[in-house]
Amino acid sequence: MILRLYGLTVFVAAALLFAVEPMVAKALLPTLGGSASVWATCLAFFQSALLLGYGYAHITSRLSPRIQAVLHVSLLVLCVMSRPAIIVGATDHPDDFGAGPTWWLLARLAATVGLPFVLIAGTSSLLQRWYSATRPPGLADPYPLYAASNLGSLLALLAYPLAIEPGHALSAQARGWWIGFVICSISIGVCAFVAWRCAVHNEPRSPGNSSGGLRRWPIWIVLAFVPSSLMQGVTMYVSTDIAPIPLLWVVPLALYLLSFVLTFSRRPFISQTLMARVLPIIAVLLLPSVAIGLVDWYWLPIHLAFFFAAAMVCHGELARRRPAASELTGFYLALSIGGVLGSLFNAFLAPAVFDRAAEYPMAIVMALLILAIVPRANPGAERVRTSLLIAGLILGLTSLLATDVGGVSGTALGALSVCVASGLFVYVVKTLWRRPIAFALSVGAIVLGLGLSPGKDGRVSLRERNFYGLLRVTQDDTAHVRRLFHGWTLHGQQSIEPGREREATTYYLPGGPGAQVFDALNNRPDSARSRVAIVGLGIGALAAYAKDGQAWTFYELDPAVERIARDPGLFTYLRDSRARVDVVVGDARLRLVDAPEATYDLLVLDAFSSDAIPVHLLTREAMSLYLAKRRGGGLIAFHISNKYLDLEPVIDGLARERGLISWMRRDVEITREERKAGKKATIWVVVADRVRDLGAIADDPRWVPTREGRGAWTDERSSLVDGLTGGWWTPRR
Repeated sequence: MILRLYGLTVFVAAALLFAVEPMVAKALLPTLGGSASVWATCLAFFQSALLLGYGYAHITSRLSPRIQAVLHVSLLVLCVMSRPAIIVGATDHPDDFGAGPTWWLLARLAATVGLPFVLIAGTSSLLQRWYSATRPPGLADPYPLYAASNLGSLLALLAYPLAIEPGHALSAQARGWWIGFVICSISIGVCAFVAWRCAVHNEPRSPGNSSGGLRRWPIWIVLAFVPSSLMQGVTMYVSTDIAPIPLLWVVPLALYLLSFVLTFSRRPFISQTLMARVLPIIAVLLLPSVAIGLVDWYWLPIHLAFFFAAAMVCHGELARRRPAASELTGFYLALSIGGVLGSLFNAFLAPAVFDRAAEYPMAIVMALLILAIVPRANPGAERVRTSLLIAGLILGLTSLLATDVGGVSGTALGALSVCVASGLFVYVVKTLWRRPIAFALSVGAIVLGLGLSPGKDGRVSLRERNFYGLLRVTQDDTAHVRRLFHGWTLHGQQSIEPGREREATTYYLPGGPGAQVFDALNNRPDSARSRVAIVGLGIGALAAYAKDGQAWTFYELDPAVERIARDPGLFTYLRDSRARVDVVVGDARLRLVDAPEATYDLLVLDAFSSDAIPVHLLTREAMSLYLAKRRGGGLIAFHISNKYLDLEPVIDGLARERGLISWMRRDVEITREERKAGKKATIWVVVADRVRDLGAIADDPRWVPTREGRGAWTDERSSLVDGLTGGWWTPRR
């Protein structure tokens, strides 16, 4: 009965912890433009708060369980009485206070959710100690409560994007969380009463290895550091190159928690030995994506599979090395220190030290090095492992050929070269199989070597990394173009051939839907006095459509992008534009407020956080702002090309509730010659008051009314679960 009570309380407390994380991050995400680093910084904060909670539990463990219970309940009562705000919508911007986005975000998190999070974070350790104190020495194993804690965290994470986010506004989510916090505090009070009445001793002990003290902390910290850093790395991968949304944030974190549930349960469902066998195989499959930068939805399962296997190996080793109950608060404190160090390394140190995402491959190599301390499998499994390795290599090479890396799949000589190389690779990997350290270092050498090579996009002219992402400028002398990448997504391309520098390329080629939007504006009688606002700068390619006398204003979140676009040694669209061009740095939702009412004849939403359009630019409140700044009869155009999200019904819902019309053109059928010339598949939606405002667009049969949506998104309620299409019909950017 006592175990059930404590288990249920731990479960609820953990669920509250991991439900509030995506909720608060989503509330603060719009102010920072949908950057993938928002979630990385939030993770670092929450793991630091978790460390404070575990530290509090460890320090107070010197007290008797009864006194500790009174202290914890008293702090919870004070927190309930003060009722700190869990969700605070930001109406300012970090630049308004001279603070960088990272420190601004950390301050916001501390002011909103800091105190209740720390108190709930220490609950699991405290209740495990209290439970041990209610049983005679040797008869209470508290570690199943740790599995219950991680199970509660896992279910809360999965429930948020699938049930909580789609069905409830942020304000309702905050109220529900606070009610849960009060109920959990009452349940903790009941557990404290039981601990007070039933405690049979002051310092609980249970069977296990209780010797060692601090000398085991380094290995505990390392085993916790590696999966934490790896989780941050894979999360940055899916957030940067797919979409920065709670659904994709929580998948790696859910796998992270699931590995704790499985390894710390009384009867593990998946053995650590099995995970240690498959980890190198998955690493081989992962190499092309990590080393060459192959990014697409079908690589995602391989990244997640490697992360889960590595987490199972590391957390399984932690479970094997766990101490007696008398040392559990120190054990959890060491785990928390390792987790925090992993998050801090990825969120703060790596961006300051590396100009690329080097921390992710480093964590992969460290995970492979951990295999050196894992108990070896029995020799009879060697044949099975070798067979699995060869099968994995075949699958990896098949996927490599399917993506046409280096263009080898189109020639017989190239295919033969790949076959020979694969045979040599199988031999090398098989030789290194019994030497985990050599295997890990070999993988690291391959990633390093390929990462330093010029690559298929040409030589790198500039690399820059900041809070908003990874920027890379490359020059392809064969194709005579210079390109800007955010992550691995192309964000602009300009010809460097003399006489062709002013030509719009990629998504904005003449004759494409984007070009038609500007033709509709420029064909109006008074177009020479037009004012244009464009959200999202890129390299400024759209400025190629500007006319003399016009005034153009670009709104760009990332100051590094503005600096790159204005550098004539890199790109010249802004310098050569015929219009007067201004660039306003900051989030468009906040900066557009300062623009005069009814001033723009055309507003273009061309903002992308790598491949994803920030959600806060597609809400009812955002649309109200656009309409307020638009002149009567003006157009609002949305560039919605992306690999994974179906945004057509979203725009339709925004237009329909305002009595506006919305038309769409999909320019996704591209010939091989057009692709070689640099054309990219693209989708545009244009919103207007009347059909006649569309000009020539209304007479083009390629433009059709948008598919009816199911209602407009709002700042408080939006969900991309229904929009995730997996890229089957949306164009590949």
